[in-house]
Amino acid sequence: MSIKKMLKYIGSALALLPSAGIAGVIIQAQTISSNAPIYDNTYNLSNVIDQSGLRWNYTSGVTDFDFYLSSNTDGRPPISHENVAEYGLGFAEGVSDISLLLGFGELVTIESLALWNRATGSQGIKTFSLTASTDASFSSEIFIGNFFADTGLNYSGDSLAQTFEFTPVSASFVRMDISSHYGNLGVSFDELAFERHVNVPEPNPLFLFVISTLLISVRYKLATWISTK
Repeated sequence: MSIKKMLKYIGSALALLPSAGIAGVIIQAQTISSNAPIYDNTYNLSNVIDQSGLRWNYTSGVTDFDFYLSSNTDGRPPISHENVAEYGLGFAEGVSDISLLLGFGELVTIESLALWNRATGSQGIKTFSLTASTDASFSSEIFIGNFFADTGLNYSGDSLAQTFEFTPVSASFVRMDISSHYGNLGVSFDELAFERHVNVPEPNPLFLFVISTLLISVRYKLATWISTK
């Protein structure tokens, strides 16, 4: 086999190798409940976890988190959410200290939250905290952190996503405690999703063996060729 052909085979083998590292995919909660009453029948708790209103839907557990949130749709900035009541969630006026219980349906490792806050400045979430647990009773809860959200982030009336990163934590449930909001109306927001921490597997040992063998052969061929010159 010529050196040129060997190098070609090595290049092909390298192209097939998966790169080791860490990736994150976007996931949606499967269940949601709250301790607070919603504003009226126009709103529904499930609106904020079902992708309704998003300009472009994702596949939960498959779509890359960073890619999705940086994607443009129809000339708009990164994924926006329509400002339509039927696609969002609003709580009754005068209600404070709202808690949302989100369930994933399985144990997952999460590392970021994407929040589409209210596009108008008088109703959005201002401060909140996240707590994780492996069970719905939160008998083994892990405090994730306190966060500050902006409001009024919009494009032509659509709300834009904000990302909140935190140390990866394993959880089947997450509790979101909303401690304050903007304006004097009821708390309202449009959508939320999480980034699932995924370890990319190491390269297949068989590929590594093939490449090593080819490199040794190329080295031998080169040494032989040089010695004849």
